[in-house]
Amino acid sequence: MTRLIIGLLLFAVAALAVHAAGLLTRPRAGGGGRPARRSHESTEVAMPDSFRNISYAILLLLALGVTSGWLGGP
Repeated sequence: MTRLIIGLLLFAVAALAVHAAGLLTRPRAGGGGRPARRSHESTEVAMPDSFRNISYAILLLLALGVTSGWLGGP
């Protein structure tokens, strides 16, 4: 099992390295600078409070289920 985890970690590091190399060698359109950010315009959409609270409750139940062995374990 340890070999599997180490192998997956090495694979993930190799994938990140290939992705970073691809980003560095990619030609950039428009001079390569970062576009100016407009502070008065926000692209984020607010999440409703009820949806956020339900998501937190589900996340807590999932974490408790996994750590206690109810979910994902024999």
